Amino acid sequence: LISASSEEAYGELGGSAWNYPRAWLNPQGHIFIINHAGAMYSLNTSGSGSLIKHKERTDPSSPSLPSLMFAPGRILSIRKNRVAVVVDLNNANAPVLTPSGRPIRDRQYGNATVLANGHVWMNGGSSTGNTLAGVALDSELWNPATGTWLAAASATRSRLYHSASMLLPDGTVITAGGGAPGPVNQLNGEIYYPPYLFKK
Repeated sequence: LISASSEEAYGELGGSAWNYPRAWLNPQGHIFIINHAGAMYSLNTSGSGSLIKHKERTDPSSPSLPSLMFAPGRILSIRKNRVAVVVDLNNANAPVLTPSGRPIRDRQYGNATVLANGHVWMNGGSSTGNTLAGVALDSELWNPATGTWLAAASATRSRLYHSASMLLPDGTVITAGGGAPGPVNQLNGEIYYPPYLFKK
């Protein structure tokens, strides 16, 4: 894709654009990119490639904060200062940005997982980066219909850098690892049971 090179989108400009780029396939068949400074792009991979920079921008973020596609063409992106924004890619002309509440905690190096009911569970992380100072053992749930954040279950182990959380076929979530390198090398896992498993 020699015609679509860009230091700003996924190069070294600013020192962190290359660091874990946030990119998804959009409904139009192109690759949508948000860089950590808040700029947004669409990458067309046909031929030698072409890159369009959108005029829309969002708040700055960092490589340690999560973003995920929670529904077709809809991204929940966590930005600095506990700002949450939904980026809707279903409009072919331009992304549509909507603020979506404030997460309860700053979760640098935490995880975000789409649950079986379409809600998003955020766990782990720390307000001070990959350290135990400010570690978040409690978790939280985001409701895409209301944009609200609610406190959820607490873990027994810290989950920091290189941790992972994954939805399992039975509707539970495994969360494991973390801290390699870091203050604690977690070679273990825990299971989270979302509230929908306890409905009568």
